[in-house]
Amino acid sequence: MSPFLVGYLPPLVLALTGGLSYCIFICSKYSLRNINEKDLLLVMFEFATIISAIKIIVLALDERIPLDNNFDRTYLVVGGVLTIVVTLKDITSKFH
Repeated sequence: MSPFLVGYLPPLVLALTGGLSYCIFICSKYSLRNINEKDLLLVMFEFATIISAIKIIVLALDERIPLDNNFDRTYLVVGGVLTIVVTLKDITSKFH
């Protein structure tokens, strides 16, 4: 597995990057007073969710992981891709 996907540090770094980019976006568009803490936390969790969904896809495609059949692998890949799509949609709605 890619070193980018191993451990707790990659999701944490991506979440902080997402939170920082959200703060910069809101501050430049509106002002510092208009940062909504709830939306900031949601953006951070959504950025971290992308890493989790990528991990699901990578593990589903790994032939060394025992799964019953290819349907299970396909189900996990589709679930991971849909999670990424929904997460990206939510992120873009916060930056709109």
